[in-house]
Amino acid sequence: RYSPALLINAGALNHAAVMYDHGNIQKSFEQIENIYHTVYEIFERSQHENCATNKIAEMIARDRLK
Repeated sequence: RYSPALLINAGALNHAAVMYDHGNIQKSFEQIENIYHTVYEIFERSQHENCATNKIAEMIARDRLK
């Protein structure tokens, strides 16, 4: 199993977006720390559903955008 590229880049992208929009570095760090939980969920679901990690990551992203 591997981490989809969107997760690898999530920390830097999140930091840039938060700093651009809010300028609150503490909020940025809190959101970056939550990436761990998302990665864990992706690997757990991938194993449980026997589905590729990139597909699970995409499903989670689409659900969050609803």
